[in-house]
Amino acid sequence: MFKKLFILCLLSIVFFTKSYAQYCLPTFSVSCTSADFIDNVSTTGGIANISNMGTGCNGALPNNYTFFNTMSVSQIQGFNFNVTVQSGTLWSQGFRIWIDWNQDLDFNDLGEDVFVSATSATTPFLATITVPVTALPGPTRMRVMCRFATVPLITDYCSTGNSFGETEDYIMEVIPATPCAGTPVAGSATPATTTVCVNQTVNLGLSGATYAGQ
Repeated sequence: MFKKLFILCLLSIVFFTKSYAQYCLPTFSVSCTSADFIDNVSTTGGIANISNMGTGCNGALPNNYTFFNTMSVSQIQGFNFNVTVQSGTLWSQGFRIWIDWNQDLDFNDLGEDVFVSATSATTPFLATITVPVTALPGPTRMRVMCRFATVPLITDYCSTGNSFGETEDYIMEVIPATPCAGTPVAGSATPATTTVCVNQTVNLGLSGATYAGQ
């Protein structure tokens, strides 16, 4: 009886620690009210997508940080989705994105640094992210950081001593791939415009398709 109680207690401690442990946060010395902030974050191509536009400065010192825990993007292992990020219009920002694929409450594992902007700018940056087939299924964390006039380093997800910038976290839902069975449904391709001209780029949407592993 004592042994069973000990095991139950140990499992409870492990579950409690996993549920309530916190991700470390970067710190900034200047409030993002200086107009150094993440203004737009949106995703496309996921099973579910994020649209968080015109948010301005949300965080407060020392972190300039917001966790949008009701906003999530989801995608199947092995498939892609797109992320667009943009600063405000006043000051150029460099961007970096991390995703905790193995859900170990940090972003320092191989492949968790998923996007870095080539430079700093006020115009949008577009990232195409592939969910690793080895990513642990379930909800995990996606972190977006901007820094004024510089590109965040790969280790900046918890850096201290930053001056201007902001950090935002979102939920990334990894959907497990399942083996195909029977005949897959191709779905219907829908053009973004009804008029297609020669040498014109057209965006196509897909609905009704079968999503599964290979």
